[in-house]
Amino acid sequence: DIKKILAYSTLSQLGYMVMACGMMGAGAGMFHLGTHAFFKALLFMGAGSVIHACHTNDIWEMGGLGKKMKHTTWTFFAGTLALAGIFPLAGFWSKDEILHAAHGNPLLYWMGVGVAFLTAFYMGRCVFTVFFGKYRGHGEPHESPAVMWVPLAILAVFAVLGGLVGAPASLNPFGQHGLQSYLMVAYPLDPAAHNYTPVWPTGHGHMPQHLSMSVATIGTLMAVAGLVLAWMFYGSKKFSAENAKKKFGPIYTIVSNKYYIDEFYLFLVRKVQQGIAVITNWVEQVIIIGLIVNGIGGGAKEAGDRLRGMQTGRVHSYVTLVLAGVTILVF
Repeated sequence: DIKKILAYSTLSQLGYMVMACGMMGAGAGMFHLGTHAFFKALLFMGAGSVIHACHTNDIWEMGGLGKKMKHTTWTFFAGTLALAGIFPLAGFWSKDEILHAAHGNPLLYWMGVGVAFLTAFYMGRCVFTVFFGKYRGHGEPHESPAVMWVPLAILAVFAVLGGLVGAPASLNPFGQHGLQSYLMVAYPLDPAAHNYTPVWPTGHGHMPQHLSMSVATIGTLMAVAGLVLAWMFYGSKKFSAENAKKKFGPIYTIVSNKYYIDEFYLFLVRKVQQGIAVITNWVEQVIIIGLIVNGIGGGAKEAGDRLRGMQTGRVHSYVTLVLAGVTILVF
């Protein structure tokens, strides 16, 4: 599902932003939130244009749209490169700042680099499957009307150029003189008191004012590698995806089932439901039926039965009770 691909991509990019905040790079996280808004909006609307043309969300029922939908193709491709973090598109600058923020923690840094590779790979898979090769769907796809592709073109401009606002040495609203500076003043950290070492290359918690060639080069190379590998699998078909599935069978099964997280949640939900059912059943049987209905209600019924025995309707019974009462009063 072309929109599911983008939805999962959004989750991974949110992971980037949260990681940046955790590494005292809130400015970088906000910067990525801003650039991501441009190219992810472009990709989602581009997916809508593709669905409008093919009448399906399934990428395996698409293909060859590059020749039939040139406006959608070029704008979608621009959004893909921006998301992958290819220089000098918007995603490159914001992703680079996040990798800067994580540079002081090797585990998180290389995790971020790995995500850059995977992002480029799955987006390359989407692009090469949808816009290259032969059309595998039904009917004849066509370019969307101008009311659909003109907004794509506008967003594509921002996806390409939007990151320059936060580039090093620019008037960066997210950097040293903007959000990051405000956060450091509003929420200062005393390294001595908190045993905290700032992870930003400047050593002051600010976004770097100069591009780190090593971080930028590694991130870009991983993105390019992801696109190239995706082309070999889904573009040129030099590698067989089916053979890869067989070779990495157990890993593929786990990943394709999303680590069985959904099944785990459903298992927990079922257990919680069963626990609630046991508790509510106990409350119903013991409290409501046992104590309230049978206890209070039964007691009232029993008392009524006993009192009803005194109202016989026989005069001699009433005279006997009156005489007994008078006798008790006299004594």
